[in-house]
Amino acid sequence: MENGTDMITNDFVQQARHIWRRRGRRLTPVRERLCAVIADQKCAFDAEKLWSEVRKHGLDISISGVYRALADLLDAGFLTEIHGAGGLRSFVISAGSANIYIVCKKCRKIVSIYDHCLDALAGKAGDLGFRTDGVSLQIQTECRSCPVEITGMAKESSWNGVV
Repeated sequence: MENGTDMITNDFVQQARHIWRRRGRRLTPVRERLCAVIADQKCAFDAEKLWSEVRKHGLDISISGVYRALADLLDAGFLTEIHGAGGLRSFVISAGSANIYIVCKKCRKIVSIYDHCLDALAGKAGDLGFRTDGVSLQIQTECRSCPVEITGMAKESSWNGVV
């Protein structure tokens, strides 16, 4: 019997398989493992961290292959892109609803919260004649309790936030 994490991972992989099939491609064993690693992420991740993680599993994939897969998953709405300090791009699995992402510019901690006001704003965009594909808001902050002493950019390249 599968535990909850395995079910979530399998569901994510099956949905990704459907995306690539719709686009006339297939879910290769490398893409399948990449999707499983993404589904297992507990916090935001960047492409380099993901690339390093999948290579630990013995997968032979280039960093450009990781970026192409991320672009497909972003385009399909499975991932949300977060822009951090210094232009660092990171990703979280989309929550399926409008989310606010609070991002610390120093330690890169990310907290995701839901607020129904974003749904109302999406509705207002529809009233104005726009078709909304997704809604997210990102707030750049500095943690009051942030232990990282820097000016400008975070020293570490890993995300230590919770989503």
